[in-house]
Amino acid sequence: MTHSYLSSIDSAPQWPVRVFPPEAASVPAARHFLRECLEPHVAPDVVGTAELLVSELVTNAVVHAGSVCFLHLETDRSGMMRVAVEDSALKPPEPRQAGTGDANGRGLALVEMLASEWGHYPVAAGGKVVWFSVPEG
Repeated sequence: MTHSYLSSIDSAPQWPVRVFPPEAASVPAARHFLRECLEPHVAPDVVGTAELLVSELVTNAVVHAGSVCFLHLETDRSGMMRVAVEDSALKPPEPRQAGTGDANGRGLALVEMLASEWGHYPVAAGGKVVWFSVPEG
């Protein structure tokens, strides 16, 4: 799989792409990586929101794709921060309506509610990228 996030935006600062294996421990590791990168540059409440949302996207990559996933972080000069998770699953994410007794199924609803915008697109080599953006605060 080739990582191919939107690197065309004029960004500062730039962070390395981080690769996570398809295991549950990748979720807290992704949160930790994101917090380490963002704390010096982004408002604390935005860091907390981004941590929650990256948890949802990495969880989906681990559970539904079962593949290595790539985590991309970028901020642009307009004050927006974008976070993207790339995995090898071809199927696009599908938000669903979780029932009150359901233990899961709320992740994309949280992304929809808390992100300024979010979306997904296929990767030419196979797989997809799911991304969200939030203001840097």
